[in-house]
Amino acid sequence: MPKAYLTIDDSPSERTDDLIDFLSARYIPALLFCRGDQIEQNPNPVIRAIQKGFLIGNHTYAHQRASEKPLKETKADILKCEA
Repeated sequence: MPKAYLTIDDSPSERTDDLIDFLSARYIPALLFCRGDQIEQNPNPVIRAIQKGFLIGNHTYAHQRASEKPLKETKADILKCEA
């Protein structure tokens, strides 16, 4: 059976826990694209999302436009988020 995932950008936010509860209660799968700077400030919602089976994507560390900076800087931003 095909499956679709809701995608959510710029996580975690102050509402991530509420969103996880809402989606989880309705069995709605989601992929949260997380920013490294926001994870550093508020890691618990991301940990909770993982524990509840949600997927986490890398939305770079500072979420700057890749088209406006050199590839080397973009790669460093992605790797910094991954770390």
